[in-house]
Amino acid sequence: MPRYFMHLHNAELLRDHEGRLFADLEQACAAAREAAGELIAEQIGRGDLVNLRETLEIVDEDGRTVATFRFADFFLQDDPNADL
Repeated sequence: MPRYFMHLHNAELLRDHEGRLFADLEQACAAAREAAGELIAEQIGRGDLVNLRETLEIVDEDGRTVATFRFADFFLQDDPNADL
């Protein structure tokens, strides 16, 4: 199983040095979405402003960025009439 690393980009770069094993990239992306959602919820729970410029980047074992999740995307929708 491939290992993927999730680096958090906020005011600084917080590197994931251990990574996690996932069956595939789709599973890694699902975990990254969940982790980003948890980070946002923690910020809101503390009463902090959410930095919409933060990103969670998935990097493969070869050091290639294979996906990026912007915190802003959790608040933006393609269809403004879509259910929240």
